[in-house]
Amino acid sequence: MPWRLPDSEDSLLALAKGYPFPAPEGSYLFRRGEAEPLVAGSFSPAPYKDRVPVLAHGSNRSPEQLKRKFGNGAEIPVTVGWLTGYDVVYSAHIT
Repeated sequence: MPWRLPDSEDSLLALAKGYPFPAPEGSYLFRRGEAEPLVAGSFSPAPYKDRVPVLAHGSNRSPEQLKRKFGNGAEIPVTVGWLTGYDVVYSAHIT
């Protein structure tokens, strides 16, 4: 596991009950451990030109989860979008 789980039972329970964790309704830039609004023209696209888009679902779109997984040093643009014609399912052989 890339991050350390909480030590206390209360903290573990709070982590489980917090899933999938709050996330902004719109696009944002995760920087310095916080979510900043991502508005067209408010940033230089140059640092993002070599990135590979990744779909995030559930907790993986939450700043809280991004901070847990990547720390305060990560800079991740998160853009809202809709994917149609697909279903989200559980697949034990992948997980």
